[in-house]
Amino acid sequence: MFEVITKYNKEIFCKCYRVYYKVFGRYNTKRTSLLLIIYFSLATVNLILGIIKPEIFHTIYASIFFYILSFVFLFSLVTMSDKGIERKVDRIFNKNPNMDLVKKYIFNEENFVSINGQNSPTYLDYTSIVHLEIIDEYIIILLKNKKFIALKNSDELISFLQTKNLNVK
Repeated sequence: MFEVITKYNKEIFCKCYRVYYKVFGRYNTKRTSLLLIIYFSLATVNLILGIIKPEIFHTIYASIFFYILSFVFLFSLVTMSDKGIERKVDRIFNKNPNMDLVKKYIFNEENFVSINGQNSPTYLDYTSIVHLEIIDEYIIILLKNKKFIALKNSDELISFLQTKNLNVK
């Protein structure tokens, strides 16, 4: 049994969001690039039809709409750089200035428990772990419900998590 206490601050949130967008962005990039290609091709077809047969296709608003959508998707891929992540975390901390959380994690053989400041436990299973990454002095764990956990790095905890045979993608 392991017991780890983590105090979350801006630095830890930035590290966790970097890992989060790196892992989940990998899955969203394929979908976003396909949508970008579809929107751009629809806009081009609509624009060409508007020029060639204006009596059938009276407006080019649809092509402008699809071009704008393709630029929005292209812009969304660029915004999650390191500076974009820092701005997002800064906005979150500006809205909630007392956002420094202290959480306690207890790792058992069959599951692990997350306890926040109000002593309300959340029981999680090891199968809910999607990704595990070690950054600096922290172990960052991404869960299936698109949440993350940051733990202080220790060799005993790493070897314990490796014995769990996690199906980490």
